[in-house]
Amino acid sequence: MRNWRKVGDASTYPRYEKHLRPGFESELKRFQAFLQREQLGELKPNQCEVTYVNPIVAGRGWQAHGDLGEVITVFQRLFSDDFLDTLEDAGLRLRFLIPDEAGKPVGRLHVAIDPGYRSTDNQPLFIMNLTARGAPRGEGIDGVLGFLDLGREWVVRGFASITTQTMHKLWGRKQ
Repeated sequence: MRNWRKVGDASTYPRYEKHLRPGFESELKRFQAFLQREQLGELKPNQCEVTYVNPIVAGRGWQAHGDLGEVITVFQRLFSDDFLDTLEDAGLRLRFLIPDEAGKPVGRLHVAIDPGYRSTDNQPLFIMNLTARGAPRGEGIDGVLGFLDLGREWVVRGFASITTQTMHKLWGRKQ
C-alpha cells in the first residue's frame, strides 16, 4: 500500500507518474525480495486497488449539501410534484465496469459521494471517493502496475466525467 494526502495549501501534489508509482514499485520489489530472502513464498497478488479521495468544499459553484447537482453531472433535483421542496443533503453510490482492450471486464470503478463538514471551519463539503479495483493485468509486479495504471486512468477520467463543466472552470481544470 502507498498512501498520500495533501495537508494544507502549501503541500505540493506528488504526481502519480513521477512520485507515487515509482515509490510503490520500489517498495513492492523490496517486499518481494524480503519474501524470497526469508523463504516465505512467492508474491502472488490477486487484487489491485487505486483510491482517490476528493474533498469538494462549498463556496465555489455550490453552497449547501442539497446542491449536489451543481457538482456532479448525474444528479438532478427533479420531482413529479411540488410536495418535496428543500433538499437537505444528498449522497450517491455508482459502479462502472472497467473493460480491457478486448472489452472484457477486468475491474470496477466505484464512486461514492457523501456530504460532510470540514473539521477546521465546519464548511460543508462533499467527499468523493473513486476506487478502481480489479485483478492484476498479468503476473508479478508488472501485472500489478499494469492494473494500477489502468485504475489510475479510470479514477482520473471518471472524476472528470462525473463532475460538471461549471466546476471544471472554477477549478481551472485543463482539458
